[in-house]
Amino acid sequence: MTKSDAIRIFGSTVTEMAAAIGVTRSAVSQWPEQLTQHQIDRVVGAAVRLGRWQKPCAGEQAEAA
Repeated sequence: MTKSDAIRIFGSTVTEMAAAIGVTRSAVSQWPEQLTQHQIDRVVGAAVRLGRWQKPCAGEQAEAA
C-alpha cells in the first residue's frame, strides 16, 4: 500500500489520515511512499474501526498479485 492510497481511504489530506490513525501530520509526512507492514496495519485498523474499509473486489485482488 502506498501513502497516497492510505490518504485516499480517509479523504484527501494527510491531516484527515493522521487524525484517524492518532498520529501527527509530521509523522505521516515522514512515512515512505511504500508503507511498511506496521504502517499498513495501522491504516487498515483505523479504517475498519471508522467504517471506511472496503474489501478489494476480485479484480483488484488479481491486479495486486
